[in-house]
Amino acid sequence: MRSPSTPPTLTAGTRLGPYEVLAPIGSGGMGEVYRARDTRLDRLVALKVLAPSTLDRPDARARFEREARIIASFHHPNICALYDVGHDAGIDFLVMQYLEGETLAARLFRGPLPIDEALRYAVQTAVAIDAAHRQGVTHRDLKPSNIMLTKAGAVLLDFGVAKPHAPAGAARGDPEGSTASDITGAGAIVGTVRYMAPEVLEGADADARSDLFSFGAVVYEMVTGRRAFDGDSTARVIASVLVDQPPAISVRRPDAPHALDEAVRTCLAKDPSERWQNAGDLLRHLQWVGEAQARTPTPSSLRAPSAGVRRTRPWMLAAAAGVVLAIGLPMLPRAPADPAAAPPPHLVAVPCHAANDQDDLLAFCNGLTEDLIGKLVRLTGTHRLQVTPQLGGLRRDVKTPAEARKTLGATWVLQAGLGLPSGDTAASRAPLQIEYQLVDARTERALDVQRFAVDLSNSFAAHDSVVAWLIRNTSVELTHPEREALLTYGSRTADAYASYLIGRGYLNGARSPTSSDRAREALERAVQLDAEFAEAHAALGMAAWTGFERTGDTHLRDQALQACETAARLRPGLAEAHICLGTQLHAAGRHEDAATALVRAIAADPTNDDGHFGLGREQEDLREFAAAEQTYRRAAEQRPDYFQTHVWMANFYRRQARYEDAARAFERAVALVPFNARGRAILAVPFIYLGRYDEAIEQLRASIGIEPSREAYVNWGMTLYRMRRFEEAAATIELGRALGPADHLVIASLARAHYWNDRARSLQLYADAILLAERELRAATPRLRKSDLQVALADYCAKVGRPGDARAHLAQAGLSPDARPTEPHQLFFAALVYHQLGDRAAALAWLERAVYWGVPAAELRAWIDLDGLRADPDFQRLLRAK
Repeated sequence: MRSPSTPPTLTAGTRLGPYEVLAPIGSGGMGEVYRARDTRLDRLVALKVLAPSTLDRPDARARFEREARIIASFHHPNICALYDVGHDAGIDFLVMQYLEGETLAARLFRGPLPIDEALRYAVQTAVAIDAAHRQGVTHRDLKPSNIMLTKAGAVLLDFGVAKPHAPAGAARGDPEGSTASDITGAGAIVGTVRYMAPEVLEGADADARSDLFSFGAVVYEMVTGRRAFDGDSTARVIASVLVDQPPAISVRRPDAPHALDEAVRTCLAKDPSERWQNAGDLLRHLQWVGEAQARTPTPSSLRAPSAGVRRTRPWMLAAAAGVVLAIGLPMLPRAPADPAAAPPPHLVAVPCHAANDQDDLLAFCNGLTEDLIGKLVRLTGTHRLQVTPQLGGLRRDVKTPAEARKTLGATWVLQAGLGLPSGDTAASRAPLQIEYQLVDARTERALDVQRFAVDLSNSFAAHDSVVAWLIRNTSVELTHPEREALLTYGSRTADAYASYLIGRGYLNGARSPTSSDRAREALERAVQLDAEFAEAHAALGMAAWTGFERTGDTHLRDQALQACETAARLRPGLAEAHICLGTQLHAAGRHEDAATALVRAIAADPTNDDGHFGLGREQEDLREFAAAEQTYRRAAEQRPDYFQTHVWMANFYRRQARYEDAARAFERAVALVPFNARGRAILAVPFIYLGRYDEAIEQLRASIGIEPSREAYVNWGMTLYRMRRFEEAAATIELGRALGPADHLVIASLARAHYWNDRARSLQLYADAILLAERELRAATPRLRKSDLQVALADYCAKVGRPGDARAHLAQAGLSPDARPTEPHQLFFAALVYHQLGDRAAALAWLERAVYWGVPAAELRAWIDLDGLRADPDFQRLLRAK
């Protein structure tokens, strides 16, 4: 055996056990790597041996052995695999997967990568980092030379200085932040300086977030061709990492997506708490950026099926209406058997498209789709399938697969198109053609297509055809009762069912008075054709109620109540009948009776959105807050993978001023729909109230990066207002105002931002806000919570010097001195109003109520409007109470 002081030099032909050295590949501080041949399996391998200069160092041998153990624990296509560990002729060696390709460092000598290529390699590297972190391993030396680019993609190399994660919460420099396996010397820098996180350079232990800093520096270099941190000496590089902010990617690479710029900037935050907190979240964001970059515009749902989808041959058209055109496509993959492996597939239906003006037929198509989707929702409580109820995702203007994925987190999208057969101009003779497509929301490619001809007089056949096709494609294994429930129509008359579907199509997709009237006409026709059709009576009740809200016609109100009562009498177990009754009882202020109706609705259908949401709000109106919380909690437990249930929960907590709980619930919702811009804008709200302004701005910036909105800009502006950056606040709110017609809240927020540096402009804006709010109050429907408008008007009137009007609006909102309101923000704004009016005692009294009901101390500290009270002992007591 050779002495460690005289290490061997490996040359071509040297054998270590069964491995024959062919040529050197490279070397680093701890090891040398050779291309070798495994003589037993006749395959190429990479042989890593300890560098000669380290053979007399016990710590090097220990690190070498640790690398072997770590790599052996991975079985991942984006992490270089370990085949064997050996010792021969005094040499320790690792036998690893041989990868053909080049390192990222070698590739960068030729300049930056194309955006799509950089994104692809970034995603693959993030997948590897996420896999390592999930197994508790921090790499600690992420850099271009440790990423191999192969034909199959990016592969992460060299875990020579990797270690288990430091315990969560370990302090900087705390010996408890190290583990026994961290065998580097005290204070030693492990890794490559220009890619190293600031906290590691300052002596703290590396953790997962340190890897993400290094990853950000690598991606920055991939895209720009420039190092994020550089200098002509190690000291200057360290100073750059600790202090400098590299120019934005978009400055050096204008064609780079803004969202990629944001992702890398977050990785490179100096403070670890401001970075992505785990690789999984970053990975999902990068996947979305890559998909958005690759996405191309898609034609309408009447387009030809995409490649791989076989067209139906003309000779297969059936002469009889309603016969399905078979197309024999492969079914979609089943959901993972392990429920923890991935969330269930999520189906969203978008509105039908028409090739020509066929109003009733388009309504029929939408009604049929909504009827189907409503039945599928009921399977979500017992099957691994998620379905967003109602066409277009609760009328959120979701019209395309891309919008369904971004706004609702859709996996699959059901879209339909209709039109008359080409070449036949006789609409009265030509059968309606409907083409349904099941679309992969990520790629926007059709997975399967169903096309059929249907006669409205044979609407049952259309229903059965699409049900069978959908169930086959979603691979849901139904019980016999479930299958029977899916194949029911509610009527024995096909014409009545067709009219019902037309009515539903007009009702739920309708925004115009004409559509509302047409819905009622179609549903009246349905109940005339079949007086026992309970579903049609319930829908007629909602259509008539919608007409009453629009016109105030009491005849329609009476018709609505009668239709709903008829539906409940015909089918006591019909959830829609009780929803219909609950809606009207709520408007009449009969909250206990409304709650009873909604309890019956939930009993009939535990997956019913309107039932849970409506019952929760009734219980809140009755001040039964514990019961309301339980209602929202049951909804979330019933459908844990449906983001909307978590939004209800979060909004309830927000109204109760339980902001920590609200933030957690909103975070669960956002995790299910990470590309929902509005969701992130709403998530910012509890952070704002808690005074966690940096977190709020992070969410608002992400929201605007996905899709700019007035709501996000205004919330951002009001965050800056609380931070007393008034000019920035006004400029930010102006960006939101520029996005479209502004309501009173936008104008008033702008007025508030200007109040402390441009009083004249502020007062004019407040006057404009008063006019807008008064107009909205006059037009308010019974469903609207008018008290919020009254409180807003009180605030605006106080600002412009109308004390009598301000007090009157507070009284109309139920905020008179002898009242017992509990809405925290209304109480808080009542205090602002009284302080503006110079009534110090009243302001403090209302603040005390606001604090009691949950307004946090951060809000009291932040608002400049309360500065005049800060020296008051009672105000100080309120701050201490929180």
